[in-house]
Amino acid sequence: MRLIRSMALATVMTLCLAVGAGLTALASICGRYLAHDLGLPVEVGGWVGMVAMVFTLLTVMCWLEDEA
Repeated sequence: MRLIRSMALATVMTLCLAVGAGLTALASICGRYLAHDLGLPVEVGGWVGMVAMVFTLLTVMCWLEDEA
């Protein structure tokens, strides 16, 4: 039973990484548009969006790991 639970958790974490990669790219694009609208360098917005999404993903994955 423990093996099945571990495999399910590994699958969920892999899916989180896959979805997270797409969301990180989307956050980077949104950050670039927001930075452009605010008059900031576009690269700054892209990096801020990526860092925010990676931080969110790490938080979710740590929470999932604690639940296991």
